[in-house]
Amino acid sequence: MQIVSSAVLILAVAVNPSGLIAQRRPIPENPCELISVEQLANATGLEIVGAERKPGILEHVRAQEENRSVEPGRLCVYKTQSGFGELMVGLSAERDPSKFRQERDIYFARFPGSAKPIPNLGQDAWIGGGTLLHLLVRNDLQVTIGTQMYQRESEELLIRIARRLLTTL
Repeated sequence: MQIVSSAVLILAVAVNPSGLIAQRRPIPENPCELISVEQLANATGLEIVGAERKPGILEHVRAQEENRSVEPGRLCVYKTQSGFGELMVGLSAERDPSKFRQERDIYFARFPGSAKPIPNLGQDAWIGGGTLLHLLVRNDLQVTIGTQMYQRESEELLIRIARRLLTTL
């Protein structure tokens, strides 16, 4: 019976290999939908007192240059009462994984003492400056996770957040 069950599984995978792969969650437009306040609190052990979607500084600059209103942000800012300050999760508009790797390579060349690869996290991951984790979740999804203030535990905290985030995508 074991052989028959194994043969059925092998046949099912051969016919429909995507059957073993979990369905991809669509990329949300709102970065605050990537990880909830509760999920973030559970991942970090911190009290998260609120979350707010905000535009990044580049969106403000572009809007001013183009004489238009600032669009909703691609950044979710989670407020804490901790030494880390605010926690940020950014949703990149970039969908090309080669650009992710190119930016990583440039950063590593310019700031070798500040750059650190993080193995076994998503498709690719690295930390810059001790407070910002760059995560290639999949070929069409890039995320940044950061702390406002550096703490010795920042790297560990960012990796825990990234691991939690990966379980939802």
